Amino acid sequence: MLIPVFLMATITSLCADPVVPHPLKMSVAHLTHLDSTSYEIELRIFIDDLIVGTGGKLPSRPTPWSEVAPKAKKVDTYLSSRLALSINDQSIDWNFDHMEVEEIAVACYLRFECAYLPEEITRIEATNSILVDNFVEQRNVLHIELPNSRRRSLLFNTHERSSDLLMAEK
Repeated sequence: MLIPVFLMATITSLCADPVVPHPLKMSVAHLTHLDSTSYEIELRIFIDDLIVGTGGKLPSRPTPWSEVAPKAKKVDTYLSSRLALSINDQSIDWNFDHMEVEEIAVACYLRFECAYLPEEITRIEATNSILVDNFVEQRNVLHIELPNSRRRSLLFNTHERSSDLLMAEK
């Protein structure tokens, strides 16, 4: 029986294929201002990479990613030891709000309160070592999008796990 191409693409995107790893090793995070002194980091990581990073095993046969994705508590613990942030030299304690399993990625939502309004932020320092110990080609990006400021980005990898950004230029 022939399976229509569109159906095959859908099945492939919903199932893990441990034989063919994806070539892109990357996480992307967006730091945004919510309101007053509330901020959010929205972080997306490929599910199969996150499984490896959290010490799990990839399935040996096609399985829906939603069935094999790490649990929120395990992801929270993993991220807590690999993602740090300070604003104007003040360390930030973010809280793992929730996570959503998407087609091939996990979206994690981290929230925090900061004493500074967006226009008062002059420096952001970040450490991001997500998956860099598992994959030498891993790249992590943190986009910073604050009101009345142009979008800025920090890039992290195996050799550059920490970076800082002066926000003087609006």
